[in-house]
Amino acid sequence: ELRPDVIIMQARRPTLGGVEAIRQCKAEHPQTAIIILTMYQEEEYVAELLEAGAAGYILKTAR
Repeated sequence: ELRPDVIIMQARRPTLGGVEAIRQCKAEHPQTAIIILTMYQEEEYVAELLEAGAAGYILKTAR
């Protein structure tokens, strides 16, 4: 069984939304830090990702 320390995940996913994916990952691996890769920086959306369990996020436009 894999026990990742960190997961880097894209926020918008074709089959499962980022928020739900975070919740599922944290339910199975509560010790794993999840970093979100996103192009969206709206405060409400970022807050939703963090409330779901993401440890942080990186904007795709970051240099």
